[in-house]
Amino acid sequence: MNTEKIPLISVIVPVYKVEKYLPACLDSLLAQTYQNFELLLVDDGSPDKCWEILQQYAAQDARVCIFRKENGGVSSARNFGLEQARGEYICFVDSDDLVLPQYLEWLYDALCSCGTRIAMCRYRSIRENETLWTVTECPAPQKITTENYSWMQEWSGGHCWRMLTHREVLQDVRFDPALFYGEDALFFVTEFLKAGSLAFLNCPLYAYLERPSSAVRQEPSLRFYTAALAWEQIWQLVKGQPDPFRSTTEQRCVMSCAEVYFRLVNQPERDSEKEKMVLKTAKLHRHAAWEIPPGNQSQKLQALMVSYCPHLGAKAWKLVRWVKGLKN
Repeated sequence: MNTEKIPLISVIVPVYKVEKYLPACLDSLLAQTYQNFELLLVDDGSPDKCWEILQQYAAQDARVCIFRKENGGVSSARNFGLEQARGEYICFVDSDDLVLPQYLEWLYDALCSCGTRIAMCRYRSIRENETLWTVTECPAPQKITTENYSWMQEWSGGHCWRMLTHREVLQDVRFDPALFYGEDALFFVTEFLKAGSLAFLNCPLYAYLERPSSAVRQEPSLRFYTAALAWEQIWQLVKGQPDPFRSTTEQRCVMSCAEVYFRLVNQPERDSEKEKMVLKTAKLHRHAAWEIPPGNQSQKLQALMVSYCPHLGAKAWKLVRWVKGLKN
């Protein structure tokens, strides 16, 4: 890395009810080989001891900037961080996750090498108390454009974390607080379309912690239907793009409808209007269900069932989950 003049990076971390995991996350960020960054920690009205932890870290390192606000959700906290950011580049890290020491440096080098304004790396899931892996060699980055991006690549995914983005791309891009699921996928697509390309680093530099109390692991509520709303918005943004970006977006849209409908229809608390909305969206995109590649066989079957026989599909979903001993 050229150390003569390196830009400031703003790292935004929303914080809520993660006192058990927060110190490890912050330690991994402060151990970065890329030194010129500010760490913006946004306490989103956390009721535990997160604020006390943030104060301790702020007293020890001048790069740590802490903020406290009323609880408004992760989108609200990330938007707040964007308003405070001073860096030329911006990235997001979730407060229960970890990053490798080379995370910022290698992402910055990747986008410089490819001449892009966004860089993205792989991530790897870990469990509690699992040892973080190490990497010793940085692979050559690959340039991905809106003309060759596919959601069906095993490394693809609409995450706002594991990315580094030039602030100009995010000038008028914000998270939608009305979306409780899928908001980061919509954010990613919006910035990707603005940038037109990204540098992909085929190396896992981000550790995503799988824990039972995380938002994606919780029992689905009626809020979960917003994932279908998010993907329909994504489709409206992408439908004029070339394949495979266009076609795989529509496939992901109907796959999202299937997951949302089958999880919500088996819950005690139901909303018939929301269920009708999801089924209407699935029907609009049901032709895309046939195009889902063989490597996603179970998702393809679910997408076809929600599109053509949703009530039978809901019974089959419940039976399969019961056989496997899984909750909805």
